[in-house]
Order: sequence, then C-alpha cells, then structure tokens
Amino acid sequence: MPVQKYTGREFSRSKVQRRAEGMTRDEVAEQTEVARAFERQKGRALEEPGRLQSLRLAEWAHTEWRRIGYVMAEQGLAVYSVTADAKALQWEQQRIERIAAERGSARGN
Repeated sequence: MPVQKYTGREFSRSKVQRRAEGMTRDEVAEQTEVARAFERQKGRALEEPGRLQSLRLAEWAHTEWRRIGYVMAEQGLAVYSVTADAKALQWEQQRIERIAAERGSARGN
C-alpha cells in the first residue's frame, strides 16, 4: 500500500501556511474572511456529489487561517512565518514521523 504523504487536513493546513508566509495581520485577516465566505458557499451546496469533502477542505482552511491570525496576535508578529509557529512545526514533525512509520510498516509486510 502506498504511503500517504499528506492527509486532507495536513494538505489544507500546509497550503494555508505556505500562502500566509510573509503576510501581515491585515492580509491574514482578509484571507480569513475569504476562507469563511468560501466555507459558507460550500456548505450551501451539500446535496451535490463530492461536496462533503469540499466542505471539509474549506472548513480546515478557514480554521487554519483563523489559527494563524491568533498565533500572530499572541506572539505579536508583524508578518507570519512558519518557522515562528510552534504548532505548525509540531504538525510537520508529526507528519514526517507518520510517513516514516507507514513506510516501516509497509516494508515489514
């Protein structure tokens, strides 16, 4: 079985973090509002095929934009940097460990 490099949630978080890199608080707040509107839009069309997964991705992205805004406010960051975001670094380490474990498990079978 192939190793999944990113789960949907990991992919969504990573994508937002990469986009947020170097953004100011105002820019992050603006993107948070865009993500909120996108999430609402996806929620309105749940009866269409494949929309539940789209809604999940939109929810995860919105949540990550909000979290980044909180991190910036809490740490007094003028611009966002993944390297200053302890939780983002922790999640990346956990992702790497998960991949290593899955590769080890796949080799053992």
